[in-house]
Amino acid sequence: MQNLLNLKGPLLIFGIALYFYFLGGRLDDAPTPGQLGPYFWPRSILILLMVSCGIKSLEILSPRKEAAGRAETDPLPSPIQISKLVALIAAVIGVVFSMDKIGFLLANFFFLLFFLALTGLRRAFPLLLLSAGGTVALLYLFVKVVYLPLPKGMGFFEDVTLFLYRLLGVI
Repeated sequence: MQNLLNLKGPLLIFGIALYFYFLGGRLDDAPTPGQLGPYFWPRSILILLMVSCGIKSLEILSPRKEAAGRAETDPLPSPIQISKLVALIAAVIGVVFSMDKIGFLLANFFFLLFFLALTGLRRAFPLLLLSAGGTVALLYLFVKVVYLPLPKGMGFFEDVTLFLYRLLGVI
């Protein structure tokens, strides 16, 4: 009975997502040939939200014998470090404000670099590889797939961004 009560959250979110999905289907959607259209991404996110609610519902309904046994042997989670939490929140806010000045490419690279270092990744090569790879992946996703114009920065930073866009074949 308790498992059924725990399902109310995922089922409520699933229902709301389903409602908005069908509501979005009634909008005029005339995509430009060769493009996905303006409603593709919101509807895709709603589908993924419904799938995640289904997975959470299955998790709630599945037996928890293994999880209960593991919980007794696992150590307690480490306490929250307020200074790290504040620094991570400041990094998220900082990247939003710095994008107009230095552009998405550099702001996201430095954000990922700082975020990963602060969360515990210390080795230089993986840190640089993940930051650069993540930035390039997001750049291609937003510019080539979603057709979203990203901030290029001002002055010198715009020149650097355009140079890197050409180097990566984005423009």
